Amino acid sequence: MDVSNDEPYASVYAYVPGTPLAPAPLVSTGYPVVISARAKNAYFVEPEAFDPLSMLKSPMMMMMIATGFLVFATPYLMVSAMGATDSPIPGSPLTAYHP
Repeated sequence: MDVSNDEPYASVYAYVPGTPLAPAPLVSTGYPVVISARAKNAYFVEPEAFDPLSMLKSPMMMMMIATGFLVFATPYLMVSAMGATDSPIPGSPLTAYHP
C-alpha cells in the first residue's frame, strides 16, 4: 500500500518480495482505506475423542510395554539359558537353577 501526501488516494497492489515495484497499482481507493474481512475466523477446535488404541500406539507406551515385558520375562529366560532341569518356582524363578 502506498500513501502519498501529494495525492488524495491510496494505491494498493500485490507485491512479491524480491521483485521490483514496477507494476502499476491494481486498485486505487480514497482515504480512509476501508478493508473488510472475507471470512470469520473460527478459533475453537473440537477436542478429539479419547482412543485407547492410539494411546497404545504411541512410541512412549510401546517402550513402556516392551520394558515391562522384559522385566517380567528376563528371570525366566535366564533360568532356561542356564540349563535348569526343574521348572521355575512361581515366587522366584532363579531358585530353580541347580549347578
